[in-house]
Amino acid sequence: MSIDQTINESIRESMQEIATHITDVLLEAIKEIRELPELLPQKEVLKLFKVTPKTLRIWEENGLPYYRSHEISSIRWYKTEEIYKHLTKIKY
Repeated sequence: MSIDQTINESIRESMQEIATHITDVLLEAIKEIRELPELLPQKEVLKLFKVTPKTLRIWEENGLPYYRSHEISSIRWYKTEEIYKHLTKIKY
């Protein structure tokens, strides 16, 4: 096996481990969703799903809707059902 093949295989294995970890975290969070209130503020979503604000913005760019209580508010709210639907359609 060449050095390039060894490196590529190592990268592939690392990516698979990362994807597996992310999947495990998301599945655990999905199990907890059923016990959550209908709406969650951004802070709670970040904490529950162990994601950064940047990741949450990417989810929004990929179709996860958010809501504001009024136009002046900077707090974003998310429906738990929509988070669940969004996470179940993510592909790795």
